[in-house]
Amino acid sequence: MKKYLFKTTLIVAAFTALTFTACKRDTWDANDTTTTEDQSMAEASENDIFTLSDNAVTNGSVTLKNGDAETLAGACATVTIDSGSNPKKVTIDFGTTNCRGNDGKDRRGKIIITHTGKFRDVGSVMTITTQDFFVNDNKIELTKTVSCTALLTWAIEVKNGKITLANGGGTITWNTSRVRKMISGALTPFILSDDQYEVTGSASGTNRSGAAYTMNITTPILVDFGCAKSRTTKGHITFTVAGKADRSIDFGNGTCDDEAVVTVGKNSKTIVLKR
Repeated sequence: MKKYLFKTTLIVAAFTALTFTACKRDTWDANDTTTTEDQSMAEASENDIFTLSDNAVTNGSVTLKNGDAETLAGACATVTIDSGSNPKKVTIDFGTTNCRGNDGKDRRGKIIITHTGKFRDVGSVMTITTQDFFVNDNKIELTKTVSCTALLTWAIEVKNGKITLANGGGTITWNTSRVRKMISGALTPFILSDDQYEVTGSASGTNRSGAAYTMNITTPILVDFGCAKSRTTKGHITFTVAGKADRSIDFGNGTCDDEAVVTVGKNSKTIVLKR
């Protein structure tokens, strides 16, 4: 089984940690969770879409296993490969009615992928767009581009990401720009545990209430697949929300533990990360 390159949802882990902490009582703002929850949903959505796209491009299917976890869609989707197009085009079609995947989510609509070569080929580009695509009746619109800009280095861009929540729940918008570099494990394609990635970048957007926010990775994030507890072991993220106290999360110095320090305004707490 091949090893996949973009499996970890480290930013989701970061925002989950911030949300978890903000929900605590005492000096924390118990009502200040909307933005972190919305950005976490956005990041999770784009990562799910990439996982499906990765499988479809590599295997011509979305029903195989991806690393150490079963892929999301089960037998819900039909994959069509247009190998005669340039760049090559792959379409994942869930149909026009909801189909429940292995993860319990209902999906419908299409994901369309174009790619110019293999992920590790310097200069290759994969572009992912959605077409009338819904997850649990939330409409997800985005264009995501993954470009291999140098040896084992990928630029990841999401432009005009938008989630229209079901039942009039509001709209989430976001843009992200990240660089992910593989710093260990490239010579062992069938082993996941020796993989390490360094991630830098930023995100911005508006939450479902219309409040603007920004996120910046101020110290590169280290993702270590050899760690049993939390794979995010090092780095620092800052998060700014209009009208709210600044907040940040510090993942530590690279030690394989499951702790991080979250700071909101002048208050800090050590929290336990979920893998």
